[in-house]
Amino acid sequence: MTQKNLTVGALLFAQGNQSEYTPAFALNIRKDFGNIFSLGTQYAMVKGEVHNIGLSTALKLGPVQLFLTSDNILPVINPMNGQNVNIRFGMNLAFSKITKKETVEDLENLELKK
Repeated sequence: MTQKNLTVGALLFAQGNQSEYTPAFALNIRKDFGNIFSLGTQYAMVKGEVHNIGLSTALKLGPVQLFLTSDNILPVINPMNGQNVNIRFGMNLAFSKITKKETVEDLENLELKK
């Protein structure tokens, strides 16, 4: 579901290995603050137990997007009960962007050529 500057998503996942079946469910939400900055959080359950709470952020500077994300911040909050923390930092390069208006115009031009 996408609303102006707010994105909400869900994921269902199941993995089978021999006689073991592992179901998982995740929810995420991201808030865009203009075209430059976004902040999000994720919540995941594996086998019906709270598994991960994550955070993410992105900063777009022209064609460069910097991001920082963690899929599990619970050990940062409570280190004595945590097993692992995964934090990633990176950079994406965005060379072009197709707008919705351009996409519709391109489709109309293709139909006219037929």
